[in-house]
Amino acid sequence: MSDMPAYLADAWLTFLAGIACLIVLRSLDLLQPSGPLRSRFRFMLSLLMTLMFARVGHWAGAGWAFSALTHACAALMPLAALLLAEGFLRRHAPPALKALTAGGGALMCLVGLMQFQAFEPLRIGGLLALLLAGLIGVALFVQRRDRDSLAASENALIARMSLGFALILPLLATDFMRDDAGDIPVRMGALGVLALCWLSISLGRPGLSSQKVVLGFAVITTMAVGLTLLVQGIAPQSPRALVQIGVSILGAIVLLAVMQAAIALQIEDQQNIALGEIARADATGPEAALGFVRRAAGAPDAVLLTPGDLSGLSETELTQSLASNPVQSVETASESAAWLMERFGASHLMLVGRAPLNLIVLDRPSLDLTDGTGEGLRALQRVAQGMTRDD
Repeated sequence: MSDMPAYLADAWLTFLAGIACLIVLRSLDLLQPSGPLRSRFRFMLSLLMTLMFARVGHWAGAGWAFSALTHACAALMPLAALLLAEGFLRRHAPPALKALTAGGGALMCLVGLMQFQAFEPLRIGGLLALLLAGLIGVALFVQRRDRDSLAASENALIARMSLGFALILPLLATDFMRDDAGDIPVRMGALGVLALCWLSISLGRPGLSSQKVVLGFAVITTMAVGLTLLVQGIAPQSPRALVQIGVSILGAIVLLAVMQAAIALQIEDQQNIALGEIARADATGPEAALGFVRRAAGAPDAVLLTPGDLSGLSETELTQSLASNPVQSVETASESAAWLMERFGASHLMLVGRAPLNLIVLDRPSLDLTDGTGEGLRALQRVAQGMTRDD
């Protein structure tokens, strides 16, 4: 490998982008409830993830399979973008654009199988032409949409995603420019993919505005620049190496931001589920309370204890401990509650009825894991206790 520093920077950034695509894929059900649009998102993200991971092997000269797969995934990107655009706009693209992206993509996939050195300029040139023509065509298709047929929120989302793609295209161009345009220190296309993943997952969070996302990206960029200058001050580098270090740091920070946004999205989703169940909690009885706790707390294996399950215990001691602490965890449990949790393999015990004594045991409920303070489970306990109509 003639330029190991460049390969390491390229491979590191590309690997991070692949991980980011995987994170967004795992969060896709929360980001996009719509089935048809979700499947189009999944196709594009899967294609991007495969492209990112395959490129690492292709650049390392790992063999024909990596090179062919890289070429095929890149050739199908305009088609994936068009399918996603059609899903957003809820209408078909012009037949010529469909033929270009689908037919051109299939043709270039076949061309990618011919990994001959003499054929390389034509293969790369054809791929670049397809990417430019296809992505520009998709952009025009989106810009010429009938805005009145879409809701204001849909138009805003399309505008944001279009801006994201517009910002990515110049970065993608650097992936083809190292040999032709001089000494490009690092291919930046993967950084564009990272930014797109962060944009996609951040805009899926309720209450998070575009201004906050832009501010967050500005903070991240500032941190990356600051860390790069710190490295330069500690161990001076050439300008080329400094760019490679700075972009590598920036990519790592953006991936951390993607992971944090995915965790926050899961927390907000579980909290929204709990709030929805509280709003609909109109049934009564211990069994209804059990079903409510299972759904709202994210604990499908929760068990309602019967009087027979409490035999041999000091019910007086258990009742007194539950009076002051109606939701107990392994760490805060009384002796009797701890014995019950150990017996049923649970991490929490919840009082839902006093006369007769009704208890529910749960193991690692999702709401407690996301809430962290236990306040969420205590709120659910009050609702569940009210559903049993005891006191």
